[in-house]
Amino acid sequence: MFRTRERGMSYWPFVVTLAAFFAMTYMWYDAGSHAQQNKDTIRDLQAQVQTQKEKAVQLDQHLMLVGEKTGFADASDRPDAERIAAGVKELLDGLRRPMQLDFETSKFAATDDGGKIEEVGQGKYVVTYLPPANEIPADIKWDAVAPILIAAAERMQKDIVHHVNLKSGADQARAASEAANAQALAAKDTTIADLQRQIQAIQASMAEQGSELRDQIATLESQLDTARSETEEIRGQKDSAVADLANKLSQAQGEITRLVDREVPFITEGPDGEVLASGAGLVVVNRGKSDMLMPGTIFTVLKRVKGGGLVQTGTLKVTVVDDDSARCSVLESSDVISAGDLVQSGTYSPNRRLHFYLLGEFNKMGVSQAAARLEQLGAEVDDEVTTMTHYLVLGTPGPGGDALEATDAYIKAKTYGIKVITEDQLASFTRY
Repeated sequence: MFRTRERGMSYWPFVVTLAAFFAMTYMWYDAGSHAQQNKDTIRDLQAQVQTQKEKAVQLDQHLMLVGEKTGFADASDRPDAERIAAGVKELLDGLRRPMQLDFETSKFAATDDGGKIEEVGQGKYVVTYLPPANEIPADIKWDAVAPILIAAAERMQKDIVHHVNLKSGADQARAASEAANAQALAAKDTTIADLQRQIQAIQASMAEQGSELRDQIATLESQLDTARSETEEIRGQKDSAVADLANKLSQAQGEITRLVDREVPFITEGPDGEVLASGAGLVVVNRGKSDMLMPGTIFTVLKRVKGGGLVQTGTLKVTVVDDDSARCSVLESSDVISAGDLVQSGTYSPNRRLHFYLLGEFNKMGVSQAAARLEQLGAEVDDEVTTMTHYLVLGTPGPGGDALEATDAYIKAKTYGIKVITEDQLASFTRY
């Protein structure tokens, strides 16, 4: 009898009962029944655990009594203590597998002092409550088995109760969420029904208004046709008015031209100079830069006749201007041009101050230098083209600028009959 207890056979009824208890507990936990049933089951489990605790205490007392009577209370000090410890380890290692929970994932709500979660591979986990063999003391005695089993049972009970409570709370939260979703869906269904009724009402109203809208469109199209006809009539009146204005502008330009003609010197002012020398088709007159004579000026040659009259005998064109004289080419001649003959111009007079307008940019001399040189020679530089302007000096457009011929100043100069000269001609005249 003693040998049988020494090998641990007296524990097997307790072990079988405890293993059956844990198997039932795990099956109950995995099933996940309702909250009230969980509470009843937990009370039953607690009663069973308490019963097992009491049995374990009684068993422990019996073991201690047997040990005292047989002299094995201090079995660790005897030669067969190692065999006893090996039997205890074998027993605990055999109970370790029944006292563990298996899960497919690691999502297990273990308490702080509950079981130990271990991964066994392929997404599977176990929760163990008995220590492995290598953590059991080498000199463990039989009287240490009951406390270890009782502590493991209590830890397992805590984890199961805790997980069941969490599952019950999750079920309640899911039920509340489903109820809220159902209520929200019902409200949305009501809203959709209201919107559908509104759409039907709008469609009916649009059908009723369709005829009226078509009549309004027809009226607007008629008004549009009328407006187009009136626009065409107004456009014709405008074109006629523009033509009238163009005629008036042409007449005004003619008046301006006549005004310019009145501003230029007349023959009645008397001769503008005389011939100094003549020969080989070249004539030299006594007017030059100091008299503001410009190249290109046309002179009429006047010869004195008996009685003091003057007779036109030829036409000259100024080609080169010196300081006090100018060389002219003979354009036509009906008599020999000789020294002492007089010259007269319709656009030049030594008694008048010439006016210049500078247009564009100058490459050989700046605009300010050209203006200063002209004023030095006695000319006047105008700020704008007027009927008093005698010459428009044409430069070059600035960077990215439009053609100078399209400017208002150039167009006005052409309208007034003002002579246009280049920058090179002006430079030759002013010696720049």
